[in-house]
Amino acid sequence: MKYIYYSFITIMLISCGNSSNTKVNKEGGDTETEMSLFRIKNAQDINVSDFEFEGEIVNKKVWQDDNGENVVLFAIKEREELFVYHYASEFNQTRLLRKVYDFEKDCEFDQTLEFLEQSIGITDLDKNGLGEITFAYKKACISDVSPLELKLLMLENGNKYIIRGNTLIKMGEETFGGNKTIDPTFEQAPPNFLLHANKVWSAIR
Repeated sequence: MKYIYYSFITIMLISCGNSSNTKVNKEGGDTETEMSLFRIKNAQDINVSDFEFEGEIVNKKVWQDDNGENVVLFAIKEREELFVYHYASEFNQTRLLRKVYDFEKDCEFDQTLEFLEQSIGITDLDKNGLGEITFAYKKACISDVSPLELKLLMLENGNKYIIRGNTLIKMGEETFGGNKTIDPTFEQAPPNFLLHANKVWSAIR
């Protein structure tokens, strides 16, 4: 009898331990195992010629999530045009979830159009199984020491959230620029999106 009793207690403890890995579904029904497909992968394994894009690739990121295998390509064309392509591939079908385009053309002064590498990252902040892309770039056509236009974007599943402003210049005790405008699209995003974007912005401005 003691053996049967101890075996029963052991089974109960194992069952309780396993229940910690489950969650109740939104309808309040049966529990289901919590799984996340989000995983950052090695971008060097991707052949960019498999995708349509313009310009020269200057950076790329790859990850796995609920959309399948995701590839984001960052490209510059002749220092005048900037492109970002977010592709997702699943079951041998590739979709373009979002394309971002900007430019700085016909500049007769000092021209700037470049991604800020330290801003580029892939996350799943809201833990919904869909990766977010964060990146920023600066652009300008100026003939003096002036702030450069600065944009920071977050993309998730084709949705775009953006902060616009300019770089901060310090000259002695004076400062110029450093302006920031948060687009209303962030109001529809999870709160930690804006927290993350503001943190990146503070590091690059």
